[in-house]
Amino acid sequence: MFTVPARIRLDNAVAVKLQGLQALAQGETVFDLSQVQDVDSSALAVMLAWKRAALQRKIDLELLGRDGNLGSLAQLYGVQDFFYH
Repeated sequence: MFTVPARIRLDNAVAVKLQGLQALAQGETVFDLSQVQDVDSSALAVMLAWKRAALQRKIDLELLGRDGNLGSLAQLYGVQDFFYH
């Protein structure tokens, strides 16, 4: 399981995205988002990149613990269904 850092903002989004892509490349299919608290819209872009990479590899990526600030942000942008299914 890949534990996603507590903070995903513009200044560290690329690094977090790359960490997740590396985890996918190493066979991780479960990403734990329960520690994520400090986010901006770049967090959604990071998650979209992970989802795209998983789809390209025909991997079913499971995102756990999407509540809290990240869930609220996804709902605000109307993309919660994409992340939660």
